[in-house]
Amino acid sequence: QLGAFSTPAAANGAWTALAGRFRYLAPLAHSVVPVQAGGRTLHRLRASGPGSADICRRLQAAGEACTLVN
Repeated sequence: QLGAFSTPAAANGAWTALAGRFRYLAPLAHSVVPVQAGGRTLHRLRASGPGSADICRRLQAAGEACTLVN
């Protein structure tokens, strides 16, 4: 998971920005998953695919938020 955003557009914009900065995200598929939290809807930006755990560690090393989820 790469973050939680107030709108789907914000989540997709974050993906575009991250993919532009970190070319190694290219092989991953991304999705925006709405969830209810604290009485409001958040939109979680998630990425999956081959090597996603290693890519998450690389993002963390670069100072970006990334959490492994099942």
